Amino acid sequence: NWKQPYDWVGLFEMEADAGESYTWTMQKTEEFEGHYMKQTMKLNVVELEVGTDKEAREAIKVGSTTSDAAAATMETDCDTAALANSAFDIPGCRKLTVDDSFYSSLF
Repeated sequence: NWKQPYDWVGLFEMEADAGESYTWTMQKTEEFEGHYMKQTMKLNVVELEVGTDKEAREAIKVGSTTSDAAAATMETDCDTAALANSAFDIPGCRKLTVDDSFYSSLF
């Protein structure tokens, strides 16, 4: 039973250096007749304090403390908008909104 408010979870190693930036890309697809699959998407970046890949995978399993906390954040504290071609601080949760006039939306 999948009872989380998100579609999927991914692990990405990211440097915590000040001034470091990352780009999240959403694109239109032929599968949806040249449209975006969704006009909005919640992106929740959570910092994990783990030593190994195995510990990281365990930390994000459904039912884990980290997973439950991330799910709660997405339901109660993820209404801050981020428009296409805008930047925002991480970690944190943002509601991304695509720019339908472009093939790709970058955040």
